Amino acid sequence: MPQIRVFCEEISPPNWKEYERSPNGNFLDIWRIPLSSPDHVVEHLKELLTDQEIHQADRYLQKQDRIRQLLGKGFLRKLIQCYLNDRQKKIRFGKNRFNKPFLIGRDHFHFNISHAGDWVVIALADCEVGIDIEPLDSRFAYQELLPSIFSPSEIEFIEKSPIPVHSFYKIWTRKEALLKGIGQGITDQLSEYCLLDGLQQFYFSEKIPYEQWDIRSFIMNSNHCVSLALPSKEHQPRFLNWDSLPFG
Repeated sequence: MPQIRVFCEEISPPNWKEYERSPNGNFLDIWRIPLSSPDHVVEHLKELLTDQEIHQADRYLQKQDRIRQLLGKGFLRKLIQCYLNDRQKKIRFGKNRFNKPFLIGRDHFHFNISHAGDWVVIALADCEVGIDIEPLDSRFAYQELLPSIFSPSEIEFIEKSPIPVHSFYKIWTRKEALLKGIGQGITDQLSEYCLLDGLQQFYFSEKIPYEQWDIRSFIMNSNHCVSLALPSKEHQPRFLNWDSLPFG
């Protein structure tokens, strides 16, 4: 069984900057798009989607869920056009056997999307990457999930935390981001993966793309928890606002 080493840390809330092209081939960019985006932006992004993607979004009963889907997939297509200077018809997506999407024909361009609460976040990188966002919901009855999802050390950490619900979401988003980064879905082994601050190591039953990973967690806009998982490399993430790109 492959062993994985993961270094976890909580970072300060980032400054979200204007977009500038990366000076070299290495990049790790995190984009955020609010659910309250103007209608003309939503319509602009909708024009970039395929009929199938629009149909998939329309299947959601709640308006907010439909908008999250449109913003996530539409903004991703706009970013790909911007970063790769690709015409719309050349953008083709595939999925691995765990249903993680990837860009066909671009081995050094990776992405991951997460949407929840008031935001959509998209991570773009020259390496595998995973991202997860969750709203800090104090009403959520997380306690019943602890035994099946968290390790004994994580449960102790959450229960002794000054703000247990915040600690719950920090660890939960780390697990989601890591599994998305390595290209695997939710498994029955979540409680075996301890993702407290510092260096952790454990085994996976499946082959993984890298043996060493970093996970960085932070609070966004005071009420959303975000975790970012990436291979241990010399990457300095840039945090970028949706309105850095032009919209018609």
